[in-house]
Amino acid sequence: MRTEHKTAADVILPESPACPLNVVLGGAPLLGRVTGIGRYTYELARALVASQIIDDLKLWGDLSFLDAGRLKRDDPIGEGPAGLADKKNRERSGSLAVSARGFASRSYYASIVYQYVSSAMAERRLRPLADSHLYHSPNFIMPYFDGARVMTIHDLSTVRFPEFHRKQMVVLCEAGIHLAIEGKAHVITDSFHIRDELVNDFGVEISRISTVHLAPDPRCRPRHESECRHALDALGLSHKAFFLSVGTIEPRKNLLRVFEAFRAGRRASHFDWPLIVVGASGWKSSREHEMLDELHKGWVSTLSGLCYR
Repeated sequence: MRTEHKTAADVILPESPACPLNVVLGGAPLLGRVTGIGRYTYELARALVASQIIDDLKLWGDLSFLDAGRLKRDDPIGEGPAGLADKKNRERSGSLAVSARGFASRSYYASIVYQYVSSAMAERRLRPLADSHLYHSPNFIMPYFDGARVMTIHDLSTVRFPEFHRKQMVVLCEAGIHLAIEGKAHVITDSFHIRDELVNDFGVEISRISTVHLAPDPRCRPRHESECRHALDALGLSHKAFFLSVGTIEPRKNLLRVFEAFRAGRRASHFDWPLIVVGASGWKSSREHEMLDELHKGWVSTLSGLCYR
Protein backbone atom coordinates (compact mmCIF):
# COMPACT_ATOMS: atom_id res chain seq x y z
CA MET A 1 0.00 0.00 0.00
CA ARG A 2 1.25 3.47 -0.85
CA THR A 3 2.27 5.73 1.98
CA GLU A 4 2.44 8.93 -0.07
CA HIS A 5 1.17 10.15 -3.40
CA LYS A 6 3.61 10.40 -6.28
CA THR A 7 3.88 13.87 -7.81
CA ALA A 8 4.77 15.06 -11.30
CA ALA A 9 8.24 15.98 -10.03
CA ASP A 10 8.82 12.32 -9.16
CA VAL A 11 8.28 11.39 -12.80
CA ILE A 12 9.89 14.34 -14.58
CA LEU A 13 13.38 15.03 -13.23
CA PRO A 14 15.00 18.18 -14.71
CA GLU A 15 18.47 16.85 -14.02
CA SER A 16 17.70 13.65 -15.93
CA PRO A 17 16.30 14.75 -19.32
CA ALA A 18 17.03 11.38 -20.85
CA CYS A 19 14.90 9.42 -18.42
CA PRO A 20 11.89 7.73 -20.05
CA LEU A 21 8.56 9.53 -19.75
CA ASN A 22 5.28 7.69 -20.14
CA VAL A 23 1.96 9.53 -20.28
CA VAL A 24 -1.70 8.62 -20.04
CA LEU A 25 -3.65 11.49 -21.58
CA GLY A 26 -7.34 11.91 -20.83
CA GLY A 27 -8.94 11.33 -24.23
CA ALA A 28 -12.61 11.80 -23.31
CA PRO A 29 -12.76 15.26 -24.99
CA LEU A 30 -12.08 13.47 -28.29
CA LEU A 31 -15.32 11.53 -28.01
CA GLY A 32 -18.41 12.98 -29.61
CA ARG A 33 -18.45 16.52 -30.98
CA VAL A 34 -14.98 18.04 -30.72
CA THR A 35 -15.01 21.51 -29.17
CA GLY A 36 -12.16 23.70 -27.91
CA ILE A 37 -10.81 21.34 -25.26
CA GLY A 38 -11.15 18.43 -27.65
CA ARG A 39 -9.01 20.27 -30.15
CA TYR A 40 -6.51 21.12 -27.40
CA THR A 41 -6.33 17.43 -26.45
CA TYR A 42 -5.88 16.30 -30.03
CA GLU A 43 -3.13 18.80 -30.84
CA LEU A 44 -1.34 18.07 -27.55
CA ALA A 45 -1.40 14.34 -28.24
CA ARG A 46 -0.20 14.84 -31.81
CA ALA A 47 2.64 17.08 -30.62
CA LEU A 48 3.74 14.62 -27.94
CA VAL A 49 3.92 11.84 -30.52
CA ALA A 50 5.68 13.98 -33.13
CA SER A 51 8.25 15.39 -30.69
CA GLN A 52 9.29 11.92 -29.54
CA ILE A 53 9.91 13.21 -26.01
CA ILE A 54 7.87 10.41 -24.47
CA ASP A 55 8.35 6.68 -24.65
CA ASP A 56 4.70 5.72 -24.39
CA LEU A 57 1.44 7.63 -24.87
CA LYS A 58 -1.92 6.14 -23.97
CA LEU A 59 -5.32 7.80 -24.42
CA TRP A 60 -7.91 7.05 -21.76
CA GLY A 61 -11.51 7.45 -22.93
CA ASP A 62 -13.44 7.15 -19.65
CA LEU A 63 -14.35 3.49 -20.17
CA SER A 64 -11.50 2.12 -22.30
CA PHE A 65 -8.25 3.05 -23.98
CA LEU A 66 -8.40 4.76 -27.38
CA ASP A 67 -6.11 4.03 -30.30
CA ALA A 68 -3.24 6.52 -29.94
CA GLY A 69 -1.55 4.91 -32.94
CA ARG A 70 -3.83 6.85 -35.28
CA LEU A 71 -2.10 10.04 -34.18
CA LYS A 72 1.08 8.84 -35.89
CA ARG A 73 -0.80 8.20 -39.13
CA ASP A 74 -2.09 11.79 -39.32
CA ASP A 75 -5.68 10.58 -39.56
CA PRO A 76 -8.22 13.41 -39.40
CA ILE A 77 -10.18 13.55 -36.20
CA GLY A 78 -13.25 14.43 -38.22
CA GLU A 79 -13.76 10.76 -39.08
CA GLY A 80 -15.55 10.35 -35.77
CA PRO A 81 -14.90 9.16 -32.23
CA ALA A 82 -14.85 5.48 -33.17
CA GLY A 83 -11.68 6.20 -35.15
CA LEU A 84 -9.71 6.53 -31.91
CA ALA A 85 -11.11 3.44 -30.20
CA ASP A 86 -9.06 0.33 -29.48
CA LYS A 87 -8.06 -1.24 -32.78
CA LYS A 88 -9.40 -4.62 -31.73
CA ASN A 89 -12.79 -3.31 -30.68
CA ARG A 90 -12.73 0.05 -32.44
CA GLU A 91 -16.34 0.40 -33.48
CA ARG A 92 -17.83 -1.20 -30.36
CA SER A 93 -15.78 0.64 -27.74
CA GLY A 94 -15.89 4.01 -29.48
CA SER A 95 -19.65 3.96 -29.94
CA LEU A 96 -20.12 2.65 -26.39
CA ALA A 97 -18.17 5.54 -24.92
CA VAL A 98 -20.07 8.10 -26.97
CA SER A 99 -23.42 6.54 -26.07
CA ALA A 100 -22.50 6.46 -22.39
CA ARG A 101 -21.43 10.10 -22.40
CA GLY A 102 -24.66 11.01 -24.15
CA PHE A 103 -26.60 9.22 -21.42
CA ALA A 104 -24.63 11.05 -18.74
CA SER A 105 -25.42 14.45 -20.23
CA ARG A 106 -29.18 13.94 -19.92
CA SER A 107 -29.47 14.67 -16.23
CA TYR A 108 -27.53 15.22 -13.03
CA TYR A 109 -28.42 11.76 -11.71
CA ALA A 110 -27.42 10.09 -14.96
CA SER A 111 -24.06 11.82 -14.69
CA ILE A 112 -23.61 10.45 -11.16
CA VAL A 113 -24.17 6.91 -12.45
CA TYR A 114 -21.76 7.49 -15.32
CA GLN A 115 -19.14 8.97 -13.01
CA TYR A 116 -19.41 5.95 -10.71
CA VAL A 117 -19.02 3.47 -13.58
CA SER A 118 -16.21 5.37 -15.30
CA SER A 119 -14.36 5.80 -11.99
CA ALA A 120 -14.55 2.07 -11.32
CA MET A 121 -13.28 1.31 -14.83
CA ALA A 122 -10.45 3.82 -14.49
CA GLU A 123 -9.34 2.47 -11.13
CA ARG A 124 -9.16 -1.05 -12.55
CA ARG A 125 -7.56 -0.25 -15.92
CA LEU A 126 -5.18 2.49 -14.80
CA ARG A 127 -3.90 0.83 -11.60
CA PRO A 128 -1.09 -1.10 -13.37
CA LEU A 129 0.25 2.18 -14.81
CA ALA A 130 0.54 4.15 -11.56
CA ASP A 131 4.27 3.49 -11.12
CA SER A 132 5.28 3.95 -14.75
CA HIS A 133 3.07 6.70 -16.18
CA LEU A 134 2.00 10.27 -15.51
CA TYR A 135 -1.71 11.02 -15.99
CA HIS A 136 -2.56 14.33 -17.68
CA SER A 137 -6.17 15.49 -17.69
CA PRO A 138 -6.70 18.16 -20.39
CA ASN A 139 -9.66 19.52 -18.42
CA PHE A 140 -10.89 19.48 -14.82
CA ILE A 141 -11.99 15.86 -14.81
CA MET A 142 -9.49 13.56 -13.13
CA PRO A 143 -10.20 9.82 -12.73
CA TYR A 144 -8.82 7.84 -9.83
CA PHE A 145 -5.09 7.40 -10.48
CA ASP A 146 -2.56 6.54 -7.80
CA GLY A 147 0.39 8.00 -9.67
CA ALA A 148 1.66 11.42 -10.72
CA ARG A 149 -1.12 13.69 -11.99
CA VAL A 150 -1.27 16.86 -14.07
CA MET A 151 -4.40 18.76 -15.06
CA THR A 152 -5.03 21.70 -17.34
CA ILE A 153 -7.41 24.37 -16.05
CA HIS A 154 -8.45 26.56 -18.97
CA ASP A 155 -10.72 28.88 -17.03
CA LEU A 156 -12.82 29.10 -13.86
CA SER A 157 -16.18 29.82 -15.46
CA THR A 158 -17.80 26.87 -13.69
CA VAL A 159 -16.93 28.58 -10.41
CA ARG A 160 -17.45 32.19 -11.46
CA PHE A 161 -20.61 31.61 -13.48
CA PRO A 162 -22.11 28.23 -12.51
CA GLU A 163 -25.49 29.25 -13.91
CA PHE A 164 -24.03 28.93 -17.42
CA HIS A 165 -23.09 25.27 -16.95
CA ARG A 166 -24.92 22.02 -16.35
CA LYS A 167 -24.97 21.06 -12.67
CA GLN A 168 -23.05 17.85 -13.31
CA MET A 169 -20.23 19.76 -15.00
CA VAL A 170 -20.02 22.20 -12.09
CA VAL A 171 -19.69 19.31 -9.64
CA LEU A 172 -16.98 17.59 -11.70
CA CYS A 173 -14.97 20.77 -12.16
CA GLU A 174 -15.17 21.70 -8.50
CA ALA A 175 -13.78 18.27 -7.65
CA GLY A 176 -10.88 18.93 -10.03
CA ILE A 177 -10.13 22.28 -8.42
CA HIS A 178 -10.06 20.64 -5.00
CA LEU A 179 -7.41 18.22 -6.27
CA ALA A 180 -5.28 21.21 -7.19
CA ILE A 181 -5.94 22.98 -3.90
CA GLU A 182 -5.00 19.89 -1.92
CA GLY A 183 -1.75 19.62 -3.85
CA LYS A 184 -2.59 16.24 -5.37
CA ALA A 185 -2.05 17.38 -8.96
CA HIS A 186 0.22 19.79 -10.77
CA VAL A 187 -1.75 22.39 -12.72
CA ILE A 188 -1.25 23.86 -16.18
CA THR A 189 -3.05 27.12 -16.99
CA ASP A 190 -3.43 28.83 -20.37
CA SER A 191 -2.78 32.29 -18.93
CA PHE A 192 -1.23 34.11 -15.99
CA HIS A 193 -4.67 35.49 -15.16
CA ILE A 194 -6.07 32.02 -14.38
CA ARG A 195 -2.86 31.16 -12.52
CA ASP A 196 -3.25 34.25 -10.35
CA GLU A 197 -6.91 33.45 -9.66
CA LEU A 198 -5.96 29.97 -8.45
CA VAL A 199 -3.25 31.43 -6.21
CA ASN A 200 -5.11 34.45 -4.84
CA ASP A 201 -8.67 33.12 -4.63
CA PHE A 202 -8.15 29.42 -3.97
CA GLY A 203 -4.81 29.25 -2.21
CA VAL A 204 -3.08 26.96 -4.69
CA GLU A 205 0.69 27.13 -4.24
CA ILE A 206 2.25 28.92 -7.20
CA SER A 207 4.99 26.28 -7.33
CA ARG A 208 2.30 23.77 -8.32
CA ILE A 209 1.21 25.79 -11.36
CA SER A 210 2.84 26.08 -14.78
CA THR A 211 1.49 28.59 -17.31
CA VAL A 212 1.69 27.35 -20.90
CA HIS A 213 0.10 29.67 -23.43
CA LEU A 214 -1.90 28.17 -26.28
CA ALA A 215 -0.09 28.16 -29.61
CA PRO A 216 -1.87 29.21 -32.81
CA ASP A 217 -2.45 26.68 -35.54
CA PRO A 218 -0.13 27.37 -38.52
CA ARG A 219 -3.25 27.85 -40.63
CA CYS A 220 -4.30 30.81 -38.46
CA ARG A 221 -2.30 33.51 -40.23
CA PRO A 222 -2.95 36.56 -42.41
CA ARG A 223 -3.78 35.53 -45.96
CA HIS A 224 -3.66 37.34 -49.26
CA GLU A 225 -6.95 37.84 -51.05
CA SER A 226 -5.92 35.41 -53.80
CA GLU A 227 -5.64 32.61 -51.23
CA CYS A 228 -9.16 33.24 -49.95
CA ARG A 229 -11.04 34.09 -53.11
CA HIS A 230 -12.46 30.63 -53.82
CA ALA A 231 -13.78 30.12 -50.27
CA LEU A 232 -15.10 33.67 -49.98
CA ASP A 233 -16.85 33.54 -53.34
CA ALA A 234 -18.62 30.34 -52.29
CA LEU A 235 -19.97 32.16 -49.22
CA GLY A 236 -20.73 35.43 -50.97
CA LEU A 237 -18.17 37.37 -48.92
CA SER A 238 -15.50 39.95 -49.70
CA HIS A 239 -11.93 39.88 -48.41
CA LYS A 240 -11.53 41.70 -45.07
CA ALA A 241 -15.11 42.94 -45.23
CA PHE A 242 -17.01 40.94 -42.62
CA PHE A 243 -17.13 40.31 -38.88
CA LEU A 244 -16.49 36.73 -37.73
CA SER A 245 -17.49 35.00 -34.50
CA VAL A 246 -16.24 31.45 -33.94
CA GLY A 247 -17.33 29.34 -30.98
CA THR A 248 -20.18 27.36 -29.51
CA ILE A 249 -23.36 29.43 -29.42
CA GLU A 250 -24.17 29.61 -25.72
CA PRO A 251 -24.81 32.23 -22.99
CA ARG A 252 -21.35 32.18 -21.42
CA LYS A 253 -19.77 33.42 -24.67
CA ASN A 254 -21.49 36.81 -24.21
CA LEU A 255 -22.83 36.66 -27.76
CA LEU A 256 -25.98 38.62 -26.97
CA ARG A 257 -23.85 41.70 -26.40
CA VAL A 258 -21.96 41.05 -29.63
CA PHE A 259 -25.24 40.75 -31.54
CA GLU A 260 -26.65 43.90 -29.95
CA ALA A 261 -23.50 45.89 -30.75
CA PHE A 262 -23.59 44.65 -34.33
CA ARG A 263 -27.26 45.61 -34.71
CA ALA A 264 -26.65 49.06 -33.25
CA GLY A 265 -23.74 49.65 -35.61
CA ARG A 266 -25.71 48.62 -38.67
CA ARG A 267 -28.70 50.73 -37.72
CA ALA A 268 -26.45 53.76 -37.24
CA SER A 269 -24.82 53.08 -40.64
CA HIS A 270 -21.35 52.84 -39.09
CA PHE A 271 -20.58 49.89 -41.37
CA ASP A 272 -22.29 47.59 -43.84
CA TRP A 273 -20.32 44.43 -43.22
CA PRO A 274 -22.18 41.18 -42.48
CA LEU A 275 -21.61 39.16 -39.31
CA ILE A 276 -20.62 35.51 -39.80
CA VAL A 277 -21.33 33.24 -36.84
CA VAL A 278 -19.62 29.84 -36.87
CA GLY A 279 -20.43 27.30 -34.17
CA ALA A 280 -22.65 24.55 -32.93
CA SER A 281 -25.62 25.12 -30.67
CA GLY A 282 -24.78 25.02 -26.96
CA TRP A 283 -26.66 24.64 -23.70
CA LYS A 284 -29.53 27.05 -22.98
CA SER A 285 -28.91 28.99 -26.19
CA SER A 286 -32.54 29.66 -27.17
CA ARG A 287 -32.22 33.42 -26.62
CA GLU A 288 -29.07 33.58 -28.72
CA HIS A 289 -30.80 31.75 -31.56
CA GLU A 290 -33.86 33.98 -31.30
CA MET A 291 -31.66 37.03 -31.73
CA LEU A 292 -29.78 35.37 -34.58
CA ASP A 293 -33.10 34.77 -36.32
CA GLU A 294 -33.93 38.45 -35.90
CA LEU A 295 -30.60 39.49 -37.39
CA HIS A 296 -30.58 36.86 -40.09
CA LYS A 297 -32.51 39.00 -42.56
CA GLY A 298 -29.57 40.23 -44.61
CA TRP A 299 -27.16 41.00 -41.80
CA VAL A 300 -25.99 37.68 -40.38
CA SER A 301 -24.99 34.30 -41.78
CA THR A 302 -24.58 31.21 -39.62
CA LEU A 303 -22.30 28.29 -40.36
CA SER A 304 -22.06 25.07 -38.37
CA GLY A 305 -20.36 21.72 -38.60
CA LEU A 306 -17.11 23.04 -40.07
CA CYS A 307 -14.23 20.56 -39.89
CA TYR A 308 -10.57 21.28 -39.20
CA ARG A 309 -8.69 20.42 -42.37
